[in-house]
This record gives sequence, structure tokens and C-alpha cells, in this order.
Amino acid sequence: MRWQTADCHRDLQSPRQPSPSKADLAVDYDSAPMEEPACGAAFRDLDEMNTYSNTPWDALEIGMEASAKRLCRAEDFLVYASSSGNHNPVHLPKGDHDGDGKADEPIAPSMWVASLISAVLGNQLPGPGTLYKGQNLRFLGRAHAGDELTVTIRLAEKKPELLAVFATTVTKADGAPIVEGTFTPSRL
Repeated sequence: MRWQTADCHRDLQSPRQPSPSKADLAVDYDSAPMEEPACGAAFRDLDEMNTYSNTPWDALEIGMEASAKRLCRAEDFLVYASSSGNHNPVHLPKGDHDGDGKADEPIAPSMWVASLISAVLGNQLPGPGTLYKGQNLRFLGRAHAGDELTVTIRLAEKKPELLAVFATTVTKADGAPIVEGTFTPSRL
């Protein structure tokens, strides 16, 4: 088994391998190289996902929106597989999903796509401090490595007791929705 914390991925050839010990995963940050890890490329162009703003409940107005774009990368799916334990081959690079003997483009895990909604909610609107009370999702399509996704949230309803409901969508570059739903924060 090969674990590389500096490269942000694990050899996923055999998903039933035992987990590494804490010593195997330890990184000496004082002597660790300062070069960008392989998965770092997936985060270099995420300025929109890393924009922070906070809107308190009093300042929220129906129709307020926030959005961000994200390019799906095969590296994202490897990180997701490692952190979630979902090693479904259709989500991993170099997988032959249709049995023709050729590697197919990995399909984005649906919950990875849905997790992009969390970035907009927690970073932009309502912003830092947002915690989940509930989320409803409908998966309408699929994304693949190389697809650019746009995540949009819109305040649909303000309720008493500092509660609100946000409409959430994730669309492909051509505007086709792949995820729709609603989000309710615990309290604003």
C-alpha cells in the first residue's frame, strides 16, 4: 500500500487494504517541502469558492444570490474517494466503466457535486458561521472530469426565529441543471 500525504492521494488499486497508522500519515511540517502537492492544482483557480462574505439574517432579502464556478478534476474524485471511502470505479480515473477495455472519463460522485453547494453557503451567502439544519437534493444529471460547474444559491424564504430557506442549483456550462434542491441553515 502506498500513502502519500504530500500528493493528497492513495493508491486505490485495492480498496480493501488496511488503513495506515497515524505514524504513516504523520508529516513533519518543519522539514516538509514547500512545493505544491499534486492536488494543489485543483485549488489554485478557486478564487470564487474562496471568497468570504457574511450576511446576517436582518440584512437578508428575498432573491439575494451567490454563485461560484468550479472545474471538475479527476484529482478531486481521488481526494473524495480517499476521504469518503467511496471507491466506486466509475468515479475514479483509469476505470473501464463500460467494459470496452478503455479507460473512461470518471463521473463526478453526486455527493461531491452537492458538497460544492456547501462552499457557497459557508463562504458567501449567508457566509461564515452557517451550519446545516437540512438540505433536500434532486440529482438530474451527471458531471465528468473536465466539466465546469456553476453553483447558485438564492434566498427563497425568510422565516421567523432567524430561519431561512435557500434554493440551490448546480448547472453545467451549457446551463443544464444537474442538482436542484433547498437548504435550511440551523439559525442565522
